[in-house]
Amino acid sequence: MQCSNTTPHHRKKQIVKLLVLGSTGATGRLLTALAVGRGHDVRTLVRDGSRADLVPGTEVVEGDARSREDVTAALAGVDATASTLGMGLKTRPNGLLIDAVDALIAGAAITGSDRLIMLSSWGVGDTLRRSSLLVRLTYMPGKKVHDEKAEAEAALRTSGLNWTLVYPVALTNGEATGRVRARDLDDVARMPGSPSISRADVAASMITIIEDDLWSRRTVVLDQQPRRRTDGDGPGDSPSPSR
Repeated sequence: MQCSNTTPHHRKKQIVKLLVLGSTGATGRLLTALAVGRGHDVRTLVRDGSRADLVPGTEVVEGDARSREDVTAALAGVDATASTLGMGLKTRPNGLLIDAVDALIAGAAITGSDRLIMLSSWGVGDTLRRSSLLVRLTYMPGKKVHDEKAEAEAALRTSGLNWTLVYPVALTNGEATGRVRARDLDDVARMPGSPSISRADVAASMITIIEDDLWSRRTVVLDQQPRRRTDGDGPGDSPSPSR
C-alpha cells in the first residue's frame, strides 16, 4: 500500500489481539483469514457461531454487534477492532451501523479498547459530490444507506476513540494486486471515472493500517495505484506497475 503525504516509516509488524465485526461478509472473511495467516490473535463476534463458513483459527464469540453488552464483552482484552459491517446491496437503512458505532463507543469507555478501523465506502457524505456523474447516478439508489453511514461516522469522529475510516472505491471480487494507493480524504478533490479496487486489496490494506498503527483519526481513501506507461508500451501492452 502506497501512502501519499505521509512520513516514510520502517515496517514492523505488531501482533495484536484483534476483534473483527462483519467477519462473515465478503470483505470481512478475507480480512479475518489474512489476519489469522499473519499470526494475529483474532476474535470474531457473530450472531451464529455454528455457521459452517466461519474462518478457522479464530476465537468465535456469539453476540449482536448492535448490543452494547455483547460488544463490550467482545472488546475485553482486545488491542484493536476492525469493522467491515455493511448493508450489502440493500437500499433501505436499518440502523445497524448507527447502533454498532454506539455499542463500540460504549464498550471502549468500559474496556479501554479504543482503536477502531472501520470500513466505509466512497460516496458517503460529501464524497458523492466529488465523484463523476456516472458514479453519482450509480450510488443514488443507496443514498439513504450512505446517509446512515455518514451519521454513524459523525458520531465516531467526535467520540474520542482512536479511529480510522477506510473509504474504498467500488469493490470487486478480484485477486489482490498490491497496487493500492492510500490518500487522505482531504487530499482527494475529485475522483474521476468509475474506479474500482478488489476486496482482497482492501482487506490487506486494513491489516497494514492495524499493524503499523497508521492513519490515526483520519479518513483514508483507497483506490488502485495508477500504472506508469513506459516507452515500450503500445496499445496492446501491459504497462509496468508504479512502485
